[in-house]
Amino acid sequence: AGLLLGIAFLFSNNICCFFDIASVENSNIGLYIVGGPDSLVSKYKILSKSEKAILTGHVDYSKVPLYLRAIDIAVIPLFENQHGLTTSPIKLFEYMAAGKTILASNLSSLNEILSTSEALFFEPGNVQDLAQKINFISKDSSLAVNSSTRPVRSVSLS
Repeated sequence: AGLLLGIAFLFSNNICCFFDIASVENSNIGLYIVGGPDSLVSKYKILSKSEKAILTGHVDYSKVPLYLRAIDIAVIPLFENQHGLTTSPIKLFEYMAAGKTILASNLSSLNEILSTSEALFFEPGNVQDLAQKINFISKDSSLAVNSSTRPVRSVSLS
């Protein structure tokens, strides 16, 4: 039984790079990159050297819960730019409600919502740091439980 990572589509070559780095150390890691334009799927498949990286392209929103149930770790790899610093991604709340282990960029926009007891943070844009965190979780299965026991808390969007 390995880990299955889930990532909402991002327009970045780095996402495939971090997966290749992480999968070298742990052959039990698989990756879903869900969403994004179908026209870019082949480009990103070429960038990842792994057969265990699955890029779905556009997915109907009604199918998103199927992918959420399948993954062990949800990754939110935002960059330290205007979008990353001001966004409040709906995916984050979906991951929290699903009780998923969350790996997120260490940004103020995410730190306002997530605490260190709810997520593991990595340096934005640093694929080595992200790969290290994934490998850390993969070595301690208690950190990567599909946790139906993880408390769901109320979040105020003021």
